[in-house]
Amino acid sequence: MARALGYAGGETGLTGAQTAAAYQRFMRAPADPAAEPDWTRHERYCEDDCRALWHVWQAIEDARRRDPSDSATDSGGQQTGLTDF
Repeated sequence: MARALGYAGGETGLTGAQTAAAYQRFMRAPADPAAEPDWTRHERYCEDDCRALWHVWQAIEDARRRDPSDSATDSGGQQTGLTDF
């Protein structure tokens, strides 16, 4: 969603699922050096994920809202698409 709204973001090569799995492996064996994730890389992923969420939030806040008194665009109070903010 953030990319569709123009957020470039940083490329860490990680996904949320990979970050969660790495953390779970570490928590199962915290004394095992092989289970230690690359904390810097995962921290960069998490920061970028938060910035992407903020970008989406700002886009929603900045979107022009539909005038509820405009009967020409009345859809019965139901959102019909992503542009109906």
